Amino acid sequence: MKEYLLNYLLFLNLSGRYAYFSDFSEQDLDYLKSIPKVIFKDKYIYLDSFEDLKMINSYSEDRLYLTLKRTLKILSFVPGIKQIAICNSFSFRTQHLNSDLDLFLILDHRFFYTTRFLMILLLTIFNLKRTSKKYVNKVCLSFIISDKNLNLSKVRFQKDFYFKFWLDNLVFLGDNSELKNKFLNINHAIEFNSNFFINLNKLPLKYKTLNFRKKLYFFLKIFEKFNKFYQLKRAKLKYNNLNRPLGIYIRDGFLKFHNKDIRVEFNKKFEKYLSSIFSD
Repeated sequence: MKEYLLNYLLFLNLSGRYAYFSDFSEQDLDYLKSIPKVIFKDKYIYLDSFEDLKMINSYSEDRLYLTLKRTLKILSFVPGIKQIAICNSFSFRTQHLNSDLDLFLILDHRFFYTTRFLMILLLTIFNLKRTSKKYVNKVCLSFIISDKNLNLSKVRFQKDFYFKFWLDNLVFLGDNSELKNKFLNINHAIEFNSNFFINLNKLPLKYKTLNFRKKLYFFLKIFEKFNKFYQLKRAKLKYNNLNRPLGIYIRDGFLKFHNKDIRVEFNKKFEKYLSSIFSD
């Protein structure tokens, strides 16, 4: 765990932000204080190679939080969402004025594409859906899987430091703790950023799962088949038009859309800095 703490601090610094004292326990802080290369200044912690990091933009943080509250209220009317988690810059707290709100979602495998359709429809109606032209403070459904596709190893690189901390920094909001724990166990992940809302000085938000009515199953199955055909065809067409970028992965019940995958460059930098820290 001690090595993990130092790796986590390096991850935050490379992602563009200082760590807060409140990111760590008292025992963790005592360990970090014993490392000469770790700098403590005011309420922030960083490695001595990262003097010029920007402070967290509290305005964009508050704005994204309000967007999140509004989004959860809208999605509470959509059946089939089994778990919602904040991911990427807002969960790392590296957001800036032009940031969007990235969400990771786990959907009911039986109505995966119908649920996705309803989410996109409602977020578009309420002007929250991210587009190529409108993305500031908008919602990006960047990573969606079904409850039958919980293993993310298929999109993980060898020595994928970034993906490890991406997993550990997911902030789950759904009430299905059994599914959340199953996901964490399968992917060997921990909830390291569990103090997310405490650090924001805001009350924790929660999302309550809503299921489809059994009376509608017959019609939903027909609609699901149409949605599956259309959505997969459209996604694969976009994927090919973008010259098959590394960050996009499209399979039945597993949709990952990141046009710009920074992991290759990030992992090289991470390994370089890590070796220099432990070489002393």
